[in-house]
Amino acid sequence: MKYESSNVTLSIGNGFLNYFYSRYLAGGSTLGEARRISRRNLALAEVVQAPQYAHAIVLKEQIERFEKAVKLVKESKELSIELLCDINKTLTPEERRSGEVRSVQNWLGKSLETAYYLPPPPTELDSLLCKFINLINNSTLPTKEKALLAYVNTQKIHTFADGNGRTARAIYAGILAKEYDIHIPLSLYRLKVSPDYYYDFLRVQPINSEGIVSHDYLGEAYQWINNYEKEVAQQLIATQKCISNKIGFSYMTAEDMDIVTLLWRYPVLTYETIKSHLNNNQKKAHDVISTLSNCSILSARKISYQTKTIYVAEDIFNCWDKLDNLMSDIK
Repeated sequence: MKYESSNVTLSIGNGFLNYFYSRYLAGGSTLGEARRISRRNLALAEVVQAPQYAHAIVLKEQIERFEKAVKLVKESKELSIELLCDINKTLTPEERRSGEVRSVQNWLGKSLETAYYLPPPPTELDSLLCKFINLINNSTLPTKEKALLAYVNTQKIHTFADGNGRTARAIYAGILAKEYDIHIPLSLYRLKVSPDYYYDFLRVQPINSEGIVSHDYLGEAYQWINNYEKEVAQQLIATQKCISNKIGFSYMTAEDMDIVTLLWRYPVLTYETIKSHLNNNQKKAHDVISTLSNCSILSARKISYQTKTIYVAEDIFNCWDKLDNLMSDIK
């Protein structure tokens, strides 16, 4: 997405929103204890190694694993059982049988007795997985429908002992990424409703059907995505305008604008990271820091327990906070 003004074009960069949503999709502790980790601390964990950011570093690594899994799908020519196992292994390195097709019965819920859904027994997995792989690889459905079909079947078959949800979300995102640079994941809507309602949508879906069975959840999810997308666009444009106004009619080099784009993904930078991004050119790094600081796009901060100076993009942090708030506000 770009915002045009009379003197400058600001670009967000295609990877920012996909990274932003990954926090809600990566599984593990991201929606548990890691909910308390602020976006600011998550960004600091990218550039500062310190004990107080240990939990943020764990969250950062979970997000990176999810992005790696999505890339595996995006760059693959087709799905395979081996690819499914690689995705799960990437996402669940902490599990003893990570990346292995399960040999025991599992379930969705807190216990077998109160399970929302009971997946097929292990003895049926070989046949179901072969049919699933053939179904997706030979599907002529549009990309968005194919991605949803792959997501639903990955959840229904529940191939692995753990990490099936994040595996399904990575497959969904990876298939979409083959065609779309930016997409708002449909599975975000599951965070807005009760588990019963979400699993009721899954329960009515036949395994390895060639299409998705209609359900109120699906229509509501698409409507929520449409509303959320509009609000996100408005917030991004407002932040772009704010940054553009700060630039005013200042002369901006290509390197300056490159770092402004980078800030959407990394709103905390150090001199070293800026220099590295500019092919280790010290003069260009100093010039960029000077220009963006003079425009109040970057603010220098000293880290009290280190001698390192960090450069913070407060406008982008404010935007991040508002985008997170939209997740709970949009109906």
